[in-house]
Amino acid sequence: MFGQELSIIVELIDDDGWTDLEYPTDKQSSIFKWFKEDLLNIKALISSSIFDHYNNQLSELRDAWGYEADVNAPVLSNENEIWKLLKLSNVLISGGWFNALFISLEVSWNPEHGITIMFENGKLIQIE
Repeated sequence: MFGQELSIIVELIDDDGWTDLEYPTDKQSSIFKWFKEDLLNIKALISSSIFDHYNNQLSELRDAWGYEADVNAPVLSNENEIWKLLKLSNVLISGGWFNALFISLEVSWNPEHGITIMFENGKLIQIE
């Protein structure tokens, strides 16, 4: 995903969750610049964090998927393999009092909900 050319749509949201902003705020522009310039480090943070998150629930996931476990919740040998199970869904940049970058991913083990990763001030804060 992050090592190849990628087309994404970045949505800007205000404090109330509205996406009809005409122009990005200075803070949103700064967050987007960080996102573009630090993509490799962001990928490494995501890889490591989601790999740990995934492995912490792998036993339950494999039980839930049953005979489809090897496809939807396979055992992975290293964190780079996690990208086989992920697909970028959405990128949101909030503005106003709450300045954060949200990356939403579709994941094979939870196709209904996926995962959202939250970054604030360049640090990974939360995985949901």
